[in-house]
Amino acid sequence: MPSLLLLGRDHQRYGSFASYSITDGVAAAISIGGDPTSPSLAFKDDPESLNEDALCVAVDGPRTGVAIADAHYGPESSHVLVAQLHEHFVDGVPRDLDALAGVVDALGVSATTDSETALLVAVHDATSGKGFGLSIGDTSLVIIGAERQGRPENPRNHRYVSAFGDDAEPVTFSFRTRPGDVVLVFTDG
Repeated sequence: MPSLLLLGRDHQRYGSFASYSITDGVAAAISIGGDPTSPSLAFKDDPESLNEDALCVAVDGPRTGVAIADAHYGPESSHVLVAQLHEHFVDGVPRDLDALAGVVDALGVSATTDSETALLVAVHDATSGKGFGLSIGDTSLVIIGAERQGRPENPRNHRYVSAFGDDAEPVTFSFRTRPGDVVLVFTDG
């Protein structure tokens, strides 16, 4: 199964990005951004780990699973949660929202940390065009297409989690794509 796990700690050079093709039509990229004077540095707990984002993608037949997280006060929450999701996705991308919710409910950060993260987890079926997901925080899933406005498909808020399920309940969402649409998932950083 084609898959990819990208942790921000490995991508920390300002002004550059790493981009990877997973399969035909599926790609991922990660970047710390271009501004080393950004106000977001006030939320970085560890000067050795400036990029606290993490993402994973796995393609399981027609289904693509994706998770993206944007941490604050240290990378532990985003890196651990997304790495756990990657392990689950490699075993098989969930087929429905209930199965995805079960995977997300089983996640957790074992170490005590001040780190917290926004998290979005979604599955898209290329055959049916149907998708579903769970989110907490201000990460976004948008659909770009000829008849689309590029508005987030998922509800966004300013809540965060450190151990998923302990701090805030995820909001569920669903979406549908048409042939030619692009599904774009991203953080605000």
